[in-house]
Amino acid sequence: MTVLLTWEPSPEDVVIFFVITGGWGLADGIWQTQLSTILGDLFGEQLEAIFALGKMLQALGFTVTFAYSGLLPVFAKIYILGTVLFVSLLGYVILELRLRGKSQPCGRRAVLEDGYDITQI
Repeated sequence: MTVLLTWEPSPEDVVIFFVITGGWGLADGIWQTQLSTILGDLFGEQLEAIFALGKMLQALGFTVTFAYSGLLPVFAKIYILGTVLFVSLLGYVILELRLRGKSQPCGRRAVLEDGYDITQI
């Protein structure tokens, strides 16, 4: 985020542009994978509903971002992005603190057809 706020792109900075976007894509891929895992553990019995809700909220976020993209300057969009990131991180920390005392996730357990629980391996 700091790089996006301080960097002034120029035509000679093509490599830096690709490094920033590649790093952003890598971080987003890791975040999406972790989010799917957390949602699967927390809402194991309602996977379809929670993933549908998550995709709907993601699409809503894309829509809102697209709607204001032409109206705001870049620095304002970066501050909005940072604020949303901070609020999301705060929500994750609160979730982790609330679940700290629980030893087992409430999601589905990996059980084979013959009834053997492979999570006990």
